[in-house]
Amino acid sequence: MKALSDPDRLLADGLAAIRGQFRVPDGFPPEVAAAAEAAARRVPDRHADWMQVPFVTLDPASSTDLDQAFAIEPAGADLLLHYAIADVAWFVAEGDPLDVEAWSRGTTLYVPDGKAPLYPPVLSQGAASLLPDGPRPAVVFTVRVAPNGGVVLAGVERAVIRSRAKLAYETVRDEQLPPDFADLTARIEAAEARRGAARVDPPEQEVEHDGEGRFVLRFRPRSQAEDRNAALSLATNMAVADALFAAGTGLFRVMAAPDERAERRLRYTARALGLDWAAGMSLAKFEQRLDAGNPAQAAFMLAIRRAGEGASYVPYVPGLVPWHAAMAATYAHATAPLRRLADRYVVQAALAVANGQTVPAQVSEAFARLPKVMAKADARDGQIERAVIDLAEAAVLAGRAGETFAAIVTDLDERGARIPLGFALLAYDRDRRGLGGLGLLLPLALWLAFLPNAPYLVTDFVHLRDETSMPIWFDVALLTSFAWIGLMLGFVSVYLVQTVVRRHAGAAAGWALVLATFGACGVGVYVGRYLRLNTWDLVVRPLGVLGDVGANVDSPRLLGMSLVTAAFLTVAYAMLYTVLEVAVDDRGD
Repeated sequence: MKALSDPDRLLADGLAAIRGQFRVPDGFPPEVAAAAEAAARRVPDRHADWMQVPFVTLDPASSTDLDQAFAIEPAGADLLLHYAIADVAWFVAEGDPLDVEAWSRGTTLYVPDGKAPLYPPVLSQGAASLLPDGPRPAVVFTVRVAPNGGVVLAGVERAVIRSRAKLAYETVRDEQLPPDFADLTARIEAAEARRGAARVDPPEQEVEHDGEGRFVLRFRPRSQAEDRNAALSLATNMAVADALFAAGTGLFRVMAAPDERAERRLRYTARALGLDWAAGMSLAKFEQRLDAGNPAQAAFMLAIRRAGEGASYVPYVPGLVPWHAAMAATYAHATAPLRRLADRYVVQAALAVANGQTVPAQVSEAFARLPKVMAKADARDGQIERAVIDLAEAAVLAGRAGETFAAIVTDLDERGARIPLGFALLAYDRDRRGLGGLGLLLPLALWLAFLPNAPYLVTDFVHLRDETSMPIWFDVALLTSFAWIGLMLGFVSVYLVQTVVRRHAGAAAGWALVLATFGACGVGVYVGRYLRLNTWDLVVRPLGVLGDVGANVDSPRLLGMSLVTAAFLTVAYAMLYTVLEVAVDDRGD
């Protein structure tokens, strides 16, 4: 955890800028606030009386927008989970100002200096929130959980409930929870393991305001209480999804598993982090062994999250089974209607289906519109989160320019080798169109600055080690593919620039440029591999880079690597050049 004082208001002003950039709402329009005040006074008169059921809530201590409460009772060998969800649809009518505003927001947005709720606080933190200060209208999902963890939706009804306690992840004790809580969550988690589910729950990087003028940047691992509470929501959402799918309706949460290429890259990442991922073990099985409290394993969990295409929403489509790879099941979102727009409609559909009624037309129509709306809202939420973390990290590192930090490279690809090709294509195109001057010289200079990135990939072979769980052939094949692509992209860019020079100064000048370029690449590779500098250093502090190189000019390693690299590149390029020239001659160009 890192506490960040903000005497110069850099963080406060930065957060204000983020709010403006992403148009984070500040409050609600008067007509929406008025509609919320009126809705909060609505008396629940279509609800059963569940006031005697001992519901409790379990959330972060600071939360006041409480979507869920739960109670558990035995039913023979089975357990019945009564999962009460805030009855948002009771307060929000289709097409009213609250509904229109919610569609424009999609989700609650969280910013360290204050959240932008989906619904006005008089509802989301008051009349609709399942706080323990009095009766609340809810939709109660009864889920039957078998000894093997299988779940079935046994009933759904509107009810008035009263939470007995607002329990917190940070302080909850076992004796405060229902007697069968541990048994229920163990059943659900065991069923997950048998399905091969792999929920990726890495530590969350958070920025919070401490109420005393400071912000706190920290990684927060999930607690056992949080994981167990998530199991209740998981079971309910799965049971709802199965019921809706069987009825031929619904809105589902889907996510594809990382493809074969992504999994290969993840294996390289695991190796870089020193994790023992056996060659024959599936990604899902490996994920189940990860510990979020271990820094290397937590980093790998984050890498898994980035490797996939992410989750999205899809409506029911006949003949198509919606699948969530991380859950290894058909899945829906029904348990957070105070914070997610889509959940309100899923709850209404489940209420209708479970009671043998037709799903309301406006709900079915919403299922077709919601995927696009929720995708936009989720994207904005992710962008805000990244912007806030970037701001906080910049504040942490303020004044530490020039320091060296230990780090682990978790990814490798050939994209850096594409940059010189882009500049070479630009220069080639401008020359063909007879455009010279700075417009030609600038892309050529940038091409030369970035070109060493292409052959640099070859030097990653120095990382090969025998003492690893991965077979050596796997590492060789992976590195060879990246190095080959990088070299080819670099050579094509050299060929384009050589063609430009040859047009103006002849073949000898073209080859002189090639030899000089490969000599410079040799120096560049040395600078990157041993001085640990990169092209960006050359851009932002060119004199400093030249000074560093000058200080090592008498190093035998500099001379040796430069000559070997230049010789290797020249021979390899000469062979490719012959092929390219033959191809050009055959084309008659």
